[in-house]
Amino acid sequence: MMISQFVKKLFQDWKSEEDGAVAVETILMLPILAWTYFAMMQFFHAYRHESISFKANITIADMFSREADYISPSYIDGAKSLLDFLSPIDDDPELRVTAFRWNEDDDEYQVAWSKERGSRGALTTDDLAGETDRIPIMYDGEMALLVETWIDYEPIFNIGMTGREMNAFTVISPRFTTQVCYNVGNDPSTQEC
Repeated sequence: MMISQFVKKLFQDWKSEEDGAVAVETILMLPILAWTYFAMMQFFHAYRHESISFKANITIADMFSREADYISPSYIDGAKSLLDFLSPIDDDPELRVTAFRWNEDDDEYQVAWSKERGSRGALTTDDLAGETDRIPIMYDGEMALLVETWIDYEPIFNIGMTGREMNAFTVISPRFTTQVCYNVGNDPSTQEC
């Protein structure tokens, strides 16, 4: 009988013992806390770079909208260099600039010129027809500029988020002129408006 009472008392003492409880709880919770911390850092990093991508696109669109002279190949190369500088997460972001206008008689947006730096290819009138839901309503003959950028994003931690492409799409009107023309050189025959 003494042995059973002794075992019962030993079990009750062990059950009410609280020494080491914090260490066990810490060991159980530490992986969850670490994963949560790294997940918050990863999502902040992704949203920050998405914001950087969008702001770089807006900056370049604003630059093109303020141009009153011809746009040249070197001007577009300079815009691509600016995009490279503003996008530190991608070694080779892509840029496409398209000038287009609304033609009310044909009931469509028509591309005047489209130039790109990257592998996307120039935008055509048929391609632009697929983007009508993203383009604002324009009056007949009005010209606008479409600036598109693509920046690749790779996560810094492998916690379930995969890499993705951040695409920004901005339509902007020329500020100081009714149209923005593209010209390869000083030759008026190469002008596209």
